Amino acid sequence: MPNRISRIKNFLSENRTGRQTILKNTFWLSSSEIVGRLLKAAIIIYAARVLGVAGFGTFSYVMGLASLLTAFSDLGMSPIVVREGAKNPQLRARYFSTALGLTSLLALASAVIIIFGAPLITKIPISQTLVIIVALVFVFDMIRGLVGSAIFRAQEKMEGEALVSIVTQIVLIGAGFYLLAKFRSPESLALAYAIGSAVGLILALYLVRSYIRQFIARFEKALIRPILNASIPMSLAAILGVVMINTDIVLLGWLTDATNVGLFAAAQKPVTLLYAIPSLIAASIFPALARFAGKDHNRFRLLNEKSIVAVLLFALPLTVGFLLTGEEIVNLLYGSEYLPATLTMKILALTLITMFPMSMLNNGIFAYNKQKFLVKVGAVGVTVNALLDIVLIPILGIAGCAIATVGTQVITSVSIWFKMKQINNFSVIGNLKKIIIATLLMGLAVAGLIQIGLHVLLIIILAAIIYFGTLILLKEKLFSDLKSILAS
Repeated sequence: MPNRISRIKNFLSENRTGRQTILKNTFWLSSSEIVGRLLKAAIIIYAARVLGVAGFGTFSYVMGLASLLTAFSDLGMSPIVVREGAKNPQLRARYFSTALGLTSLLALASAVIIIFGAPLITKIPISQTLVIIVALVFVFDMIRGLVGSAIFRAQEKMEGEALVSIVTQIVLIGAGFYLLAKFRSPESLALAYAIGSAVGLILALYLVRSYIRQFIARFEKALIRPILNASIPMSLAAILGVVMINTDIVLLGWLTDATNVGLFAAAQKPVTLLYAIPSLIAASIFPALARFAGKDHNRFRLLNEKSIVAVLLFALPLTVGFLLTGEEIVNLLYGSEYLPATLTMKILALTLITMFPMSMLNNGIFAYNKQKFLVKVGAVGVTVNALLDIVLIPILGIAGCAIATVGTQVITSVSIWFKMKQINNFSVIGNLKKIIIATLLMGLAVAGLIQIGLHVLLIIILAAIIYFGTLILLKEKLFSDLKSILAS
């Protein structure tokens, strides 16, 4: 037994072989992502109940507004440090120090923009205290985003990144439950975010302290331009994604009130939480896609098809589940006060069918070095989303905002789908037959279980058993096929 524990410890803490290092890093990144999202979901659900619809809406609005105001301040320099630090370990400290200096300046600029800009463009009453605390959250998050990942990824030691992420979320949720129970205000939730992020930043700085000691000495002006030239194109697509997501919240607050923002944010959270599923699968698949791109088109096509089917295996039943049990889920998570958000959540659940495959296809386009297309699509998406929001929100309220989101995602996802087919033609319809049959049977079972009044948690458990049990009976071979492709 001690030997087994020792082997597991060594496997998860040392880089020994290429395969073992990839598996180890995937484990740590997946674990931190899952734990982090679950912890944050817990505090969000508790905050929504404690603050009420209007209070939760005020907090969500300020966070969304701050994200929109500072989207172009976060240039995502971490990937550049990772890439250059992995290729040239002797230059790692120089790239890190220069990127840290630039990120710190951008973070401070973001804080100024939030503090002075947010009160000027909002119709929702917000306190200056809330704005200042949110500004601090963004400063800590931007710097922690670089410090807490760049060096660890360059060294392929993601266990450090996972530790920083998990500690940040644990502190956030602890502070959040305490402060919300005591003060019951949007400011208390924002303060919990700031405390968690600050503790995470301090831990990250401690773990890379050898690099921090060299910060001033290793900062090089000559690297500023190369870092910016490389990071700006790489970050544009991600920036446009951030703008698109937060445009909904900001325009909703501008055109309606904090109550509607709170309802929309509550409807959005459970759906966006599930976006982690394709992200984790995409992160695991991407290295293989990158190796096959341009070298083995057939193997790329096979892996691309199977990975898209893999995420749709989760997306289809989840979408049907939300559509059938939306009211029960809202009541379970937030209480009856949030039931008006049910229709909006059901509409947003349709984005699972578009977002899940897009995580795979975006990776495929990146693998073929065609990312400029994603920037163009992102720009079109931001514009279309804003126009649809302006037209639909005054007519349909938060449901109109959700329809705008779904409509925009359909337009962008169809564009990306056909672009990938031009680069490397693929087809997934033939591989979905068993998944569709299992989803339909699950849906019929869920509809019947709702009619007899079974608790929603039991319905979810039984639905999962029925769905995966049907796939097993139908002898679905998707994951074994994926394993064979990757192994070869």
